Parts: sequence; structure tokens; C-alpha cells
Amino acid sequence: MILKPIRNEEEYDKAVEEVNRLMELNPPLKSKESDELEVLVLLIEPSEQTPGKSFISSNLVK
Repeated sequence: MILKPIRNEEEYDKAVEEVNRLMELNPPLKSKESDELEVLVLLIEPSEQTPGKSFISSNLVK
């Protein structure tokens, strides 16, 4: 997966799917997969934790 900013709900959903796939693999620390997992989580977190400041929160919070 090419890592890039998450700008819309479709990209968010794809990133979450990839996180789930990587978590099922349970990659060893410092492997390519664990690094990718860590970065994806860092990209996803702000969308879930910043109400009113992301595309996700604006769709979910009414």
C-alpha cells in the first residue's frame, strides 16, 4: 500500500481495511508490515479523535 494523507471517507475505509488485514498477520516488530501498520494507525487516529476537524467527524457528528 502506498501511504498518503487520508482526505475522504473512501480513503479512510481503505486504510481501516488495511489496518485490519495487517493486524491479522500479527507482523513481527520492525518488519515492513509492522512499520506500515504503525504509520496507518497514525494517519487514521486524527480522523477519529478530532471532532469537527476531519471529514469523518463531520459525517458522523450531527
